Amino acid sequence: MQPDRLKKNLLEIVNRLRSLNASEKSEEFIPSSDVIYRKHLSDLCNSENQCTEFLRILIEAHYIFTFNLVEADERLMISSVRGFVVADTGVITKMRERADRQLERAYEHQFYARKAATTIMREMIGDARKFNNTPFGKALNIAIMLEQYQHLLYTDINDFTETARENRLNEIIKVQSPDEELMPEAMPAPERPQRAADSPEAIQAAEMNLAGKWGEAVQKFGVEFLVRIHFRKYEFDKVIWLIKTQRITQEKDLRFVRDTIRLMEGRTTVDPRLKLHLNKMADLRRLAQVRINQLRGGGPE
Repeated sequence: MQPDRLKKNLLEIVNRLRSLNASEKSEEFIPSSDVIYRKHLSDLCNSENQCTEFLRILIEAHYIFTFNLVEADERLMISSVRGFVVADTGVITKMRERADRQLERAYEHQFYARKAATTIMREMIGDARKFNNTPFGKALNIAIMLEQYQHLLYTDINDFTETARENRLNEIIKVQSPDEELMPEAMPAPERPQRAADSPEAIQAAEMNLAGKWGEAVQKFGVEFLVRIHFRKYEFDKVIWLIKTQRITQEKDLRFVRDTIRLMEGRTTVDPRLKLHLNKMADLRRLAQVRINQLRGGGPE
């Protein structure tokens, strides 16, 4: 696809997503990965794989956000389902109001009690995975992530100006072959040289972690060392789990996670394998920021 046509298609996807997010006619105002190509974008993309790649480009260029509506669970044969929202302050503000109402209704249906959305999010964020693939779980994920996106658009405003996004998009398009239909899952993994993650200390730390001795491993090696091991192995899910299960709780450690992920998100050209993990890295960065905000009483970064 030629660069001009590619850019036109990408921006049309943004406009279409904005319309879907802002629509008051449907309860499904956040299109999901299992239907977005078939229902909404088949006329703009040649295949579902190309649709996935176009969405990834827009995420990388800061035009849209994505997050898990449903977490993958191999034991229950549940596939991951992601939602997509446009990175537009006005749209997300209205979506938050709607999402909060949905969360309050879902909570009342689940627990037969009434609470405000802010209270539900504060109390239930650590238990979100327990309600995976349920109406309440989806409503909770949506409300939490929209709150974080709204905060992100205010705190990192320079990354989301039209000029910054267009420049970033132009750079991404420039390095893509005109007729190439990139498929993230087909991207080859580079050969890995011997690294710190393969050192005897790292192997010992990993063994302690697998044995359920996280506390002992922290005492011996420190949180930063252990997190670096996971990052070098692209194990972003494990770090998400460590935060959600209160293994990582100190603000300095959460800031290290968030800031390291920010650096890694900017290194996809140096390490192409990182492109396979952009969604998980974004989820991890935002989760770390949620915890930081909670430690600070919900104030700004």
